[in-house]
Amino acid sequence: MEKEKKTFEIKAAMEDDMFAMLEKWGYMGALKDGHLKCPCGETITKENLVGIKPKNGKVVFYHSIICLSE
Repeated sequence: MEKEKKTFEIKAAMEDDMFAMLEKWGYMGALKDGHLKCPCGETITKENLVGIKPKNGKVVFYHSIICLSE
């Protein structure tokens, strides 16, 4: 019996593009001021931002690939 193959769509942006998007969306000030939080409570910085996803109509920022995968 052949194993079923799963496929995933991944949308990604390069780091420079991600920061340009944050600026365009109006989040760069909040990032620089330490006002963005990962769902786990960690403060998001330019150094630890690993992902951005929509969730329940909001933009959610992630500091860890572990948090992003939950």
